[in-house]
Amino acid sequence: MAELSSRQFIIIAVFVMLTSKLVTMPSVVYAGANGDAIFSILINFAVELLLVFLITLVIIRNPNTDLFTLLKRKFTVVGAVIIYFLLAVYLILRLTLCYQELYSFFLNQLYDEFSPWLFAIPTFFVTGYIAYKGARTLGRSLEIMFWFILIGTIISVISNVNYLQFDQNLPYFAEGALPMLNGSLTSMFYFGNSLCLLFFVGKVDASPKLLRNTMLVSACVMLFILAICFVFYDVFGKSMQYVIFSLSEFSQYDPFILELQRLVWLTSIVDITKLFCSTICLIYCVGQANKALMQTKTTILPILVAFLLIFSIATIAHYDLLVMFEVVREYLSYATVGLIALMVIFIIILAIKRQNGDLKEKSDVNLPIHEEKLKDNVAFAMENKSQKDDISKNEKRLKATNTLTMNDERQKDDFTVNEKGQMNESKLEKRQNTARGQESVVALLVDEERRKNEQKSIQ
Repeated sequence: MAELSSRQFIIIAVFVMLTSKLVTMPSVVYAGANGDAIFSILINFAVELLLVFLITLVIIRNPNTDLFTLLKRKFTVVGAVIIYFLLAVYLILRLTLCYQELYSFFLNQLYDEFSPWLFAIPTFFVTGYIAYKGARTLGRSLEIMFWFILIGTIISVISNVNYLQFDQNLPYFAEGALPMLNGSLTSMFYFGNSLCLLFFVGKVDASPKLLRNTMLVSACVMLFILAICFVFYDVFGKSMQYVIFSLSEFSQYDPFILELQRLVWLTSIVDITKLFCSTICLIYCVGQANKALMQTKTTILPILVAFLLIFSIATIAHYDLLVMFEVVREYLSYATVGLIALMVIFIIILAIKRQNGDLKEKSDVNLPIHEEKLKDNVAFAMENKSQKDDISKNEKRLKATNTLTMNDERQKDDFTVNEKGQMNESKLEKRQNTARGQESVVALLVDEERRKNEQKSIQ
């Protein structure tokens, strides 16, 4: 049975695409592309939309098979383990960046001093618990938070539209296309998040319109983020590379928002919620990857191992977000380009539906499904047989009951007939006795009359 509805899957895809893209990504892209950053983001979004399209296609064509089983069928167990290991490494590094973004956000926007361990423990329990509960709980939680985050983000952006200066980054392509490509390559680490959707293969109620709806919503999310980044770059201009928390910095420059301190808190709460929701998605996927690699029944130990690795990497980096940005630009983004290229090839192989495919492979893939259907059919047949036996027994009992009832009625009719006959015989006997009595009386009277006549004649 599918754990996620089509709508919940689309909302998860939205949060996966939004991960860090409205918080730290704009400044990282601008550091590599300068005024052409908006075009670098457009190129990277085209790659991410391709990933979303291919992964959704795999989900639709394999509605009852999980990712690890599917990879084993196509690339053997060793290939599946290697692919899962690469995905787990990427997701752990991506989660490390999310964790440091959250921690730095608390330090810069909410608190002057904040212990890393005091932040780590609640984060572990909140995000880890929801990820442990499974895809259904994750989908329902994000479904609740979606509209709050969307409305809060729109309010935060609209309040700064008056400060747009469309000539801040002109002219475009002043140094050719090289800065644009450099910004795209050095920020690709932010655009591999859609690989998380692979872990929802076999867990989605794949409706016929899932692919169309997912792509439409993903395109809308892309345009929404592009519009917000355009506002960022035109409001802050050349100083954009020094603005770390892009969306939250709006509240520091708008007098209207500063007068209404509640809106400042709104932007902060929206960013925190957005980062938490994205972190939960990544934690769930890391838990699923580690569960397959460690061959455990639950995701408690895999999630715990992931958190220990994340906190260890963050500690090595001294919880410095700027150090993490340098690692992302210099190393991780280029490695992500290779990972995405490799995964695109694997996903295309998984998504291709063979016209004259191997029947044995198809039967092996669908063997558990056929076994379950066969068991259901046998159980249904046995149940029908027992029901038919019960019906036949009831019919026999009913016939016997009807026969007994008819016999009883016949006996009653015979009894009533006998009773009526006995009553008629008694009445007849009475009448006969009465007639005999009357005849004897008449005979006596006749005898007396004779005697009287004989006596008279003698006299």
